Amino acid sequence: MYCGGHSLEEDLEWSEPQIKDSGVDTCSSTTLNEDHSHSEKHPVTWQPSKDGDRLIGRILLNKRLKDGSVPRDSGAMLGLKVVGGKMTESGRLCAFITKVKRGSLADTVGHLRPGDEVLEWNGRLLQGATFEDVYNIILESKPEPQVELVVSRPI
Repeated sequence: MYCGGHSLEEDLEWSEPQIKDSGVDTCSSTTLNEDHSHSEKHPVTWQPSKDGDRLIGRILLNKRLKDGSVPRDSGAMLGLKVVGGKMTESGRLCAFITKVKRGSLADTVGHLRPGDEVLEWNGRLLQGATFEDVYNIILESKPEPQVELVVSRPI
């Protein structure tokens, strides 16, 4: 799928739900900063929701390399695909993780899974956001050295 001359999958590692995965690996094989967890004591925290039906996770994914730089293709380092603007059975728009690359930051640090709902991306609410809104929010975070996610997962 192309939007504004750029492939969404190339730019943001996400796609619309009706697009089938081509099987092409779009994630980076760049060496990650293995010491990133030392600068952030708790990059991942999970707590039960108020109603006790879901776990709410706060995940901080650091995209810096060992030399401290942030690569140009840093979005690929995250290793996840997000579908934005998906309508749930209850009639609300949500964003969901549809794919997590094994060995990526999303996998090894975040322990994220396909089906996790992304509630926030760098402090911006994704609940009620359209596909385009989610695209723009994620696009704006590409040059950032880290991404903070709040996700929800059924218990």
